[in-house]
Amino acid sequence: MPVTVSLGEEYHSLIITGPNTGGKTVTLKTAGLLLLMAQSGLHIPAKEGTRLRVFNNIFADIGDEQSIEQSLSTFSSHMTNIVNIVNSADGESLVLLDELGAGTDPTEGAALGVAILKDLADKGAYVIATTHYTELKKYALSTEGVENASMEFDIKTLSPTFRVIMGVPGRSNAFEIASKLGLNQDIIERSKLLLDENALAFEDVVTKLNHEKKEIENLKDEALLLTLSIKKQKKDLESREKAFELKKEKILSDAKTEAKTMVKETKEELTRLIQEAKEEKEGLRSMSFQGDLKKKLREKEKEFNEGKVITEETAELPLNLIKPGVLVKVAGFDQEGEVLTDIDDKGDLSLRIGIMKVTVNSKDITSLRKGEREEAGEAKRRKKEISLRSCPVSIDVRGENLEDALMKTEKYIDDAFLSGLKKVTVIHGRGEGILRKGLQDAFGKNRHVKGFKNGDYDEGGDGVTVLEIK
Repeated sequence: MPVTVSLGEEYHSLIITGPNTGGKTVTLKTAGLLLLMAQSGLHIPAKEGTRLRVFNNIFADIGDEQSIEQSLSTFSSHMTNIVNIVNSADGESLVLLDELGAGTDPTEGAALGVAILKDLADKGAYVIATTHYTELKKYALSTEGVENASMEFDIKTLSPTFRVIMGVPGRSNAFEIASKLGLNQDIIERSKLLLDENALAFEDVVTKLNHEKKEIENLKDEALLLTLSIKKQKKDLESREKAFELKKEKILSDAKTEAKTMVKETKEELTRLIQEAKEEKEGLRSMSFQGDLKKKLREKEKEFNEGKVITEETAELPLNLIKPGVLVKVAGFDQEGEVLTDIDDKGDLSLRIGIMKVTVNSKDITSLRKGEREEAGEAKRRKKEISLRSCPVSIDVRGENLEDALMKTEKYIDDAFLSGLKKVTVIHGRGEGILRKGLQDAFGKNRHVKGFKNGDYDEGGDGVTVLEIK
């Protein structure tokens, strides 16, 4: 699992706490190894944007070098390394200390650990240290330039998540772990009575801080995903509005062109008839009548050139017949529209023509019929439009078990495909990654999914999967 650690900007020392097997030593070794790899010219397995400082020296005291032959106990082996480190460290050094102060009396070990950290800070060295001691946690809380961090631990499964939580000290969780492993509850309660009251209060505060920080992070993730969803919906609406305007302009342009063509053809036909009548000397009584016909044709042509689109006779209809649900024809359009509203004081009303919603005057309505006989194509279009409006651009399956999440996402992908959506987001959260892996395995086999990827940082990161629909 990836870990995220920061050091060197707002603080020079980082104190990592948490339970045994929680990942403290793994985090310490990861930081040291990646720095050494980078300074050796090697590529490192880190996310884009990672920044590393170049140190003249990297010192580490990790592990237990006990030796009967050299008379080295756990404590003395640690102290031998730390003495050399303290004597050699300077402002261009990184010091990695595992279980600082361990191996001796807890009170003396904690006091010695604080003193060592202060001495390294005075020399300007950068320090990452792990510990179980409450005194070192308090030192980090009260000292400028020193920060706490904790390793997240799943108490239900007794397993680490290897996630570093910056800014909050961790708990050892010794009582909880012992209880989960079956230790008699009476022994655990007796152990709590033997603890210092202030130490218990401090651990309770640490627990509360951890819960509150986790809740804040969850709220932050939800806010980020909500913002993302709103942005996508806004972009989709803008795109559909633009497409609507373009189609509206095309329909008007096509209607105008068709009407001008009709006038031209009519003019040509009348000219032909006049010519035939002149030649046969019948059908037309005088040249003055010919002049009237030509004058009217010129007037019609002028109206079209000025943008007055008339495709059929606009005889006024009884207003009481024009009401919602009725299908009507409007001058300038070659298809019927459904009346959506009653006629207002100005004589205006709203129609749906195709996918467009337009406002026209009742005087422009040329014919009507009852709206029960919808064309099959129009019904299909409306059904698709309703589907587009009702299918969201994201689905949230956080907290679901894998089986339920698979059923919900499979149905959602089908709906998105039928709705014509090209890009959707599945919100599954981070957790242990089991839900994400199971869902992504299924996405790879879904016939409607063209491709998928983890979300970008501003989309929710690895807490979401972005799908591209065929």
